Amino acid sequence: MKHAIFALATMLLPIILPTAIQTSGMNRTDVADYFKTQIHTHATREVHIERVLAIEGGYQNCKHDKANAGVGTKYGITPATFKKYIGYKPNVRQMKALSKKEAAKIYVQIWEDSGMDNLPDGVAGDVFDAYVNMPQTTLQIIEKITGRKGCSDFFMIDEATASDIRKMSSEVFKGRLKEARKQYYRFRAGRYDKSEWHKYFHRLGKTGSSGNTRYLNGWLSRLES
Repeated sequence: MKHAIFALATMLLPIILPTAIQTSGMNRTDVADYFKTQIHTHATREVHIERVLAIEGGYQNCKHDKANAGVGTKYGITPATFKKYIGYKPNVRQMKALSKKEAAKIYVQIWEDSGMDNLPDGVAGDVFDAYVNMPQTTLQIIEKITGRKGCSDFFMIDEATASDIRKMSSEVFKGRLKEARKQYYRFRAGRYDKSEWHKYFHRLGKTGSSGNTRYLNGWLSRLES
């Protein structure tokens, strides 16, 4: 059934959108791959979101975490994210009352806003987890991996960037993303070295502090979840 859908999409899209196909440089194989990506990602988006919910856990209000803003977070939803997607800044009671279902709805919106549907399903979950944890830095890492600039300016994975990622094997891309995240966590904890990733983070104006060492084990554990 899926093969029939892909074949139909490949035949129909050049008829429906001939100009878009010509200007994008997409051939029939590219079109088929694009539709495969869309179908698989939509089918498993909830699985990736459930994984993030499990990793983030329930309510916490660590005094050292500036993102908590005195209110705390729940399921990884910060006060700023709560306000953006629900419409008002929460107090502690309202944050504690945030349900898992409500948090999942927010993550669906974040998924869509950040262009995760453009990605192959084999890498979408890893990219989304990284994006939830460090949005702009994740996209800057992807820019270095692909050699294509731009997505970090708009906080989303555009089709050109996604196309570059699809040209790589999922395992190679995920391995490079994981190593970059590991290096960034060490950088944030003040564990500087002369690696290319640390030089890159320096050029981007990122900073670290030994005070973040308290979070390092948790950050690194996230990579193995």
